[in-house]
Amino acid sequence: MGEKLTQCTSEEFPPQATGGTRGITDKTTPQLVEVRPAVADDLPAVRRIVTAAYAEFEPWLTPANWAVMTSNIAKVIESGAPGLLRVAQLGDQLAGTVTYLPPGPKDYRHVPPEWAVIRVLGVDPALRGRGWRVPSPRIASP
Repeated sequence: MGEKLTQCTSEEFPPQATGGTRGITDKTTPQLVEVRPAVADDLPAVRRIVTAAYAEFEPWLTPANWAVMTSNIAKVIESGAPGLLRVAQLGDQLAGTVTYLPPGPKDYRHVPPEWAVIRVLGVDPALRGRGWRVPSPRIASP
């Protein structure tokens, strides 16, 4: 397994956010979706997923705004970016990704510092609509 992609330590996240992998049932297949911290080897697939997931917004933005948006997205998913980059793996392929920023000081100043932030949530468009569900849902609290 490769290097973890986060500048945050596990002490900054509730146990539910870092306690290993989380299994999620995919209703359409017998496969298990594994949610885990991203590693360096995941970055090419994360970039591919995010590019595909956000491409649907390009027609709605001016070229200048699209350039700003894609630049901001690239900064969120680059190696060493703040937050915890997680991936969802279905079999031998990555199905999705998300970045979690815990409550507290952060460069992202669009919400109060006491709020947690989820950024760049992306699901491979080819794998959307499968009805994934968490077997025993619970909300991570700070």
